[in-house]
Amino acid sequence: PGTWRLGNRPNLTQMHAAVSRNVSDDVVRARLLDEISRTKALTANASAAGVRVHMLPARPDDIEDDGAFHYAVLGPNAASESGKPSTEAKRFLDETTGSDRPRVNRNALLLLVPSKDGLELAMARVRDYIAWEIVREDVKRQQKDGNVDPARAQTLQINIDKAKGRIPEAVRQAYCLVVTISEKDEVQAFKL
Repeated sequence: PGTWRLGNRPNLTQMHAAVSRNVSDDVVRARLLDEISRTKALTANASAAGVRVHMLPARPDDIEDDGAFHYAVLGPNAASESGKPSTEAKRFLDETTGSDRPRVNRNALLLLVPSKDGLELAMARVRDYIAWEIVREDVKRQQKDGNVDPARAQTLQINIDKAKGRIPEAVRQAYCLVVTISEKDEVQAFKL
């Protein structure tokens, strides 16, 4: 419906729906990158095993080509599908500083990338959380006028906490693909 308001107070769910449509993709991507870098589960076991870990490297030359085993968590631009590695992920395996300088130790690099479907879900969860934060700011402005009761404020806080709690799990689920070199020296992507 166009209007859900039955009384003189706006419906929180309606406010959230209206705000979430207006949250820009750039804001969502920036927050998603922060959430990815905070998700310790993506790198915890790798660093414990003595592997050189790289979290969200910007360029292939951020990962040394020194023969040591490297594990990198790539950003959303490297989103792939099982059996179809992205060109961004391939670039990290094939290049060092540019296409004219190929990576020598390609098989010493393991990349963790998001699936395209998982990335969409993670972005939706981040958008949901950002929208609830904006609704909270709108409600705070209304509270100064005395229009919002404590029960609605508590409901709002519960929604914010739920939305924030869903993000780390969505990020972990999104990062379910490994891109590496096969025995035939070809770039491959497979699901964990």
